[in-house]
Amino acid sequence: DWLALPKLICSQMEKQRYSKTSFTKSERPIEIARIMVFTSAKRETDPNSIRMRMFRDMANANYDVHMMETVGQGEKCVDIQLAVEMLHYATVPNAYDVAILLSGDKDFV
Repeated sequence: DWLALPKLICSQMEKQRYSKTSFTKSERPIEIARIMVFTSAKRETDPNSIRMRMFRDMANANYDVHMMETVGQGEKCVDIQLAVEMLHYATVPNAYDVAILLSGDKDFV
């Protein structure tokens, strides 16, 4: 259930915030401003594959899915696209206060 993930993240962040001694009740509630997914697939990838259905489900849950086309065996540059987007939104006033990156990519570990 892709709709549950943002709620889970918000609840965990609220728990961390409440555990801090500096928390004041005047702070605004935590909300998810946008959810972006960055991935790639080969053109010939079966649109009914589990992976492609997962990305459709994410899009249907209002995730902003950025699908790049994988060409050959080389670097897909998905990590670069993700970093550029995060830096871009970091410069947009009031775009977000905190960015959270969930990744299975070893480049970000």
